[in-house]
Amino acid sequence: APDVLLRVFRDSAVIGSTISSPFALLEFRNIPLSFVDENVTTGFHIYRLTAQLTTSSITTNATVVGPVSIIGKGIQK
Repeated sequence: APDVLLRVFRDSAVIGSTISSPFALLEFRNIPLSFVDENVTTGFHIYRLTAQLTTSSITTNATVVGPVSIIGKGIQK
């Protein structure tokens, strides 16, 4: 069964990740991922979410299909 690796980046650094498995044929699902990004320097940051198969799509015949989205909230102490 294919595994899907979800990673959250702040600028160019991975700040959170999870692996979801297994998926059934033609299965679509929401994969929850939550975390707190602490000790962030003041300023502008770019956050990005990626989803990728951890095994070859040739052997699993799997595809990651979007939308893949991230929702965040900034809280200042």
